[in-house]
Amino acid sequence: MEVCSHTFNDPKTVLLKLNGNKCNMNCLYCSEISKDFSDTQIKFNLDNIIKIISTLPKDTHIIFHGGEPTLIGIDNIDKILSHIKKLNFEKKPSIQTNGYLNNDWVDYFYRNKNDLDLSVSLDGDLSSNYFRMIKKENSFYKVDNFLHSIDSKNIKFRCIAT
Repeated sequence: MEVCSHTFNDPKTVLLKLNGNKCNMNCLYCSEISKDFSDTQIKFNLDNIIKIISTLPKDTHIIFHGGEPTLIGIDNIDKILSHIKKLNFEKKPSIQTNGYLNNDWVDYFYRNKNDLDLSVSLDGDLSSNYFRMIKKENSFYKVDNFLHSIDSKNIKFRCIAT
């Protein structure tokens, strides 16, 4: 796990890199280049995340980030989201995903659309996505399906484009 903020003592926006820079893709252009982390920093640790969140000012905007934050699973994302809601943060948290997700995630984002903002990395057309690979497969169709699915359920989302 990695925590990034603008200032250490008074963060207003915190990127919670829930599993370090671990990702299910191997994008040739990714800014999340391999970093020299210890094993304990890279592994997901729910207790550490809950402790960190509990110390943050209530006006902090929390962004689940990575690598790919959804790799920790729906149950763990839900535990973190529930903890944030219980603490009554002023701003709802966000999640930044690569969109290489199935319908279970679409359903989760639909159920939590009032409690969690969604951002998706959108990396162009079919040919552009050949630079965004997972196991030598082009990710375009799976991400495109995810985007159409969340759109069909009127789930608001933002995009980050490369």
